Amino acid sequence: MIGYSLGNRFSSTGHTGSIFGISYNKLGTQVTIAGDETIRVWDDADGSLKQTVSTFAGVYAIGYSAERKWLAAGCSNGKLEICSTDSWQIEESVQCCCTVRYITGEAND
Repeated sequence: MIGYSLGNRFSSTGHTGSIFGISYNKLGTQVTIAGDETIRVWDDADGSLKQTVSTFAGVYAIGYSAERKWLAAGCSNGKLEICSTDSWQIEESVQCCCTVRYITGEAND
């Protein structure tokens, strides 16, 4: 397991591969993405693991929609995985031409 610490508020382990991204949202949770084919959602207040979402490939990029209803994850297999933040399930998978390494801005829901 990979362990990491972000200041005094967050310290945890969980990923089994390199961590490629960390993102905070307005809901008070933190999302991490990793090469171990997972998206992990942590409680920012106590550092506890809230959700683990399995993907089909390593995840290199992540971004929320404007209303935080959706989470887009760019994967090493060239897919953009769209995850609902209500169910924390992959709702759609879009094949892109190459590995998605960057997601910027916020899309409308």
